[in-house]
Amino acid sequence: MRALKLAPGDPEINNNFGWFLCQNGREQRAITYLMAAAKNPLYATPTRPYTNAGICSVRLKDLKAAEDYLLTALRLSPTNTQALFWLADIAYRQGRQSEARQWITDIEKMMEPPVEVVWLALRIERKTGNREAEARYASQLRRRFPGSPEHRLLTQGQYD
Repeated sequence: MRALKLAPGDPEINNNFGWFLCQNGREQRAITYLMAAAKNPLYATPTRPYTNAGICSVRLKDLKAAEDYLLTALRLSPTNTQALFWLADIAYRQGRQSEARQWITDIEKMMEPPVEVVWLALRIERKTGNREAEARYASQLRRRFPGSPEHRLLTQGQYD
């Protein structure tokens, strides 16, 4: 808070404070700071506050706003895998499985997917009935992330 008082227009400080608020249950207030950062023309990485605003909006269950923020983040940085993941998550929640699968595929082209991406991919394939792909992701989860909470959910059969 002190940093904001000293430099209220600093986009990095606004983004960091907004993200802090989002992580501490004050998502609506957070978005104000995140948008102040994102709209600052001198901010070198506006994709970060747009992504953070998207995540905050998911927490608020405002999936339309979340999708808008995340799509903006992705337009600014097409390799933003965090925005891709959350877009896949939103599509999955809304039953748009083929779109969710495409977002996951885009992530997999750019990086070795972390546990949350593998878990979401597994659930997408399970939902669409693609048992072969589901088994492939389950195998990857067991092999690469044996101690993860996602692995525990898999072994307990808790997919949603």
